[in-house]
Amino acid sequence: MNKNAKNAPQQSQQRSGSAGAQARMRDPFGFVDQARARVPRQEPRLRKLKTLEAKAFETLGLHANATPADVKTAYKELVKSITPMQMAETGGSEERFRAVIQAYQLLKQAGFC
Repeated sequence: MNKNAKNAPQQSQQRSGSAGAQARMRDPFGFVDQARARVPRQEPRLRKLKTLEAKAFETLGLHANATPADVKTAYKELVKSITPMQMAETGGSEERFRAVIQAYQLLKQAGFC
């Protein structure tokens, strides 16, 4: 019997669909390593914003490429600026307050922060 055949795991002991089995399999000719080396890394593509997401960024006064930290700080500043005292004086600020909270919740659910 061949040395490599003796040391190789038996086919009945491997699961072909699991990631661990793929890692344990040998590449005697180096095809896999060469293929990995040739593929250049691509920049992650930014996904197109949905209409509500774009409106949420607009409500918070941010651009679409804002970082999660920017979204959070803008939300906190807007919530602090629209206080309950201001809501009692003007009726329009209550609608603005709700819009800011809804915009932040939408962006949070969409994974922007």
